[in-house]
Amino acid sequence: MAYIALAQDSYLQGDKQKAEVELQQSLDAGGKKMSPQQREKLFDTLDKGAAELAAKRQQNGFTKDCQPL
Repeated sequence: MAYIALAQDSYLQGDKQKAEVELQQSLDAGGKKMSPQQREKLFDTLDKGAAELAAKRQQNGFTKDCQPL
């Protein structure tokens, strides 16, 4: 789970390559084997999770990169 949160944060910061690596680390840590197509689909849904994370941060008075509003 921690790698997914890190991947979402990296995605929010605009570092999609780092987000993809962290997502792969999450899959590796979980022992899940996925096809490249499944992995790409999962990465495509990362933006939804990142958007939810950004909304939660804003509700709590922070910007997407955790700076106070």
